[in-house]
Amino acid sequence: MKDLSEVYVHEIDNLENPVLARKFDDFISIYKDAFRDRNEREEPEELREHIESKKSKRDSANNFRSHLLVASKDSSLNLNSVIYGGIFAVYYPQSSSGFYAYIAVDKEYRKKGVARKLVDECNEILQNDAKTLNKNKKLNAVFAEVRKPSYPKNSRNTLSGINRWRFHSSVKVKHLPCGSSPRPNPSSPSGGGGGYA
Repeated sequence: MKDLSEVYVHEIDNLENPVLARKFDDFISIYKDAFRDRNEREEPEELREHIESKKSKRDSANNFRSHLLVASKDSSLNLNSVIYGGIFAVYYPQSSSGFYAYIAVDKEYRKKGVARKLVDECNEILQNDAKTLNKNKKLNAVFAEVRKPSYPKNSRNTLSGINRWRFHSSVKVKHLPCGSSPRPNPSSPSGGGGGYA
């Protein structure tokens, strides 16, 4: 897969559908591999509950709307579709803001534009949420938690902090300091420290 035109993004929004339920499970395998440290991830059942609550309209009562998008080479998902990765995001109507909770791409498909395609599609969905749930308001911001760049890659982490930082920078994320840490330097091997969102 060298061309972004081969990547199609689909929303997993009905786990009663056998195809979407299987693709949810495929995403969960990628997600668990990408977030090996259980302290860095929600349990799959929690993600399932978010999707099911969206279907029952419970999200609106909880003041958020959640989305799970997956990327595949197929324009229409089927049981044999290979999932390249996915993004789990939440829209908060009170602040008209979004949050990228998790972005996970299969190791085989990293650095091929999959995450960028997922983020672009997710931004459109979050902007649509702002228009439909907030009476044509604009999306104010989208947040993501990024481990500080100096955080090393280890057996529990598949991406170093600096690589996470670089990806978010490549999709035009503005890094905001969280606390009094110095601003990181992405070109430094250690990243320069700092907690950023």
